[in-house]
Amino acid sequence: MSGKVLLVDDERHILLALRRVLEDECDCLIAGSAAEALETFVRRGDEIEVVVADNVMPEMRGVELLAEVRERWPRTVRILLTGYSSNEAVMDAINQGHVFSYIRKPVEADDFLVYVRNALSFHRALVEQDWLSRALE
Repeated sequence: MSGKVLLVDDERHILLALRRVLEDECDCLIAGSAAEALETFVRRGDEIEVVVADNVMPEMRGVELLAEVRERWPRTVRILLTGYSSNEAVMDAINQGHVFSYIRKPVEADDFLVYVRNALSFHRALVEQDWLSRALE
């Protein structure tokens, strides 16, 4: 697996743990806030294939960040990570951020790796579909 993944969480120890899970298989960027994530997207958004964002952060919720990412970088596959799990939160994430996956904390390393691998595969399929559509035009 290769690709570029942006991890967003206001808890640094979680960021570092998630990056450790992925670092042997893909290029990981980290951001400690939604604002920092958006700055990273402005600089490198076309490179980022998958973004994993915690939902509960100061200033901006993860679902709001993912909605912004969807608007500006629609090919980026969005995953929401949260310790809170209610049906309302899941529906909000799906409807507002159009998330690919919803991961509940705590997440096991092997499970997290599977989520990210699937998201990277989905991103590659989107890119290929775009390429084929343009080729057929």
